Amino acid sequence: MNFTEKIFTLLSENLKLPYYQAERRIDIFINVFLEDIVRKYSPFKDAIYLLSEFPLKKTEVSDHAAHIDYLMFSPSKQTVLLVELKTDERSVNVNQLKFYESEPRFCEWYTKFEKIKMKGFDSKKNIVKKLLKERLGDDLTQYSCALIIIKPDGPTESDKKEGRYFIALNEVDIDTEYADEWRLFREIILSNLSK
Repeated sequence: MNFTEKIFTLLSENLKLPYYQAERRIDIFINVFLEDIVRKYSPFKDAIYLLSEFPLKKTEVSDHAAHIDYLMFSPSKQTVLLVELKTDERSVNVNQLKFYESEPRFCEWYTKFEKIKMKGFDSKKNIVKKLLKERLGDDLTQYSCALIIIKPDGPTESDKKEGRYFIALNEVDIDTEYADEWRLFREIILSNLSK
C-alpha cells in the first residue's frame, strides 16, 4: 500500500465514525479535481477555481458569515459560482441553499464581504480582495451568481429549484491528469459517502 492509498484508506475508515467531520478532510481532495468535475457536470464548461471559504455576510448588523466552500468563475457565462460541498445527504439544508441564492449578483456578496471586520485578518482579507480583482476585474456588477451543490447522491425533490445545479459525487467520472489518484479516491472514499 502506497502513501496515497494509506491516506484514503484511513479517511475511509474514519468516515464510519459518528462525529468525524468528513467534509473538512475530503475538501482538499475534491479541490484538486474541482474544475474537472464542475466543467463536466454543469453548464459552466470553462469554470475556473478562485478560492475556498469565501464569507457570505449574513446580516447588516453583525459580522457573522456563512462560508461557501468554493468560489469559481465562468468567463463565458459571466457567472460567479458558489459551490457547496456536502459529504452527507442529511446535511443539505434548504434554508442554507436559499441564503446562498439570496443575492443574484456577485457584487452584492462582495460589498457585504468588504464590510466584514476581520480582527487580525486584514492581510488575509486583502489577499482575497487582490485575487478577486485580478481574476474578475474592477466591475463586479456584470457577474451573476449560480449555486452548485456537490453531494453524494443526486437532488431530492425538496432540493430542486431552477438555477440550482447538483452534482452527484457517486456518479462522477472524470478524465484528469491524476487518473490513478482519482480512481483511488473514487473507489475508496466516494463509494463510501452515502453508506
